[in-house]
Amino acid sequence: MSGDNLSEKNVRNTDSPVLLQAHAQAIMVAFMVSPLSMLQSKFEIAFEKSQLIVTQCCDSADKNVRSAGFRALGFLINATFIAPNTSEEKLLSLIKLVDKALKQSGPDDRIILSNVICCIGSRISLRNVLKGKGATPPSWIPQLLSALCATSKDKITDVCVAAEDAIVALCQIGGSNSEKNDITAAIGSQMAAKDKAVFEETLSRIYRRGVSAIFARETRMIDDTEIYLPSLYTSIF
Repeated sequence: MSGDNLSEKNVRNTDSPVLLQAHAQAIMVAFMVSPLSMLQSKFEIAFEKSQLIVTQCCDSADKNVRSAGFRALGFLINATFIAPNTSEEKLLSLIKLVDKALKQSGPDDRIILSNVICCIGSRISLRNVLKGKGATPPSWIPQLLSALCATSKDKITDVCVAAEDAIVALCQIGGSNSEKNDITAAIGSQMAAKDKAVFEETLSRIYRRGVSAIFARETRMIDDTEIYLPSLYTSIF
């Protein structure tokens, strides 16, 4: 599937949840299987049309469409992150979709979206990114973590746990015994004072809870509905 095959007009005009869900599922699979090839030749077209569809899905009144949209959003973030010469603006625009959904959606949506971020966090290595950037995290990382920290204070326990799991995976907390984890310190240094205080309070709560249970399961899986490609992916932890 190329960007040219995604018809913006058709997506805008359709009121069929089934068709919109199918578009989102196609985006998820394409960006999961071959993220760089999707963005290599015609990045702007592929990104803009995919973002349009994902946005519509995340705003849909149909829960199945939203769920498909959240999954597609996760793999679009991952592909945009690993694509060479990606602008921060594009990633920030995707994180705004995450932030909006975490704030405005119901508990089931917040859980699945947190699971998506946990999955994506397990597929990228922030430790390596920080080494390459002189320990300065990309600006979208603190924004995403601030949104997850707010979600982790939800009144519903399952929502809190899902958000905390996403923070653990993204920050690689407890992921390496041979190397000091300075990721959280680097991220905190880029946050405003209020956000940093919330982040540190959330980390304290996570450490009290313990993170070992998270690494006892496969965090690269969103859930049992995800198409899984074990031959292509190995855990970073």
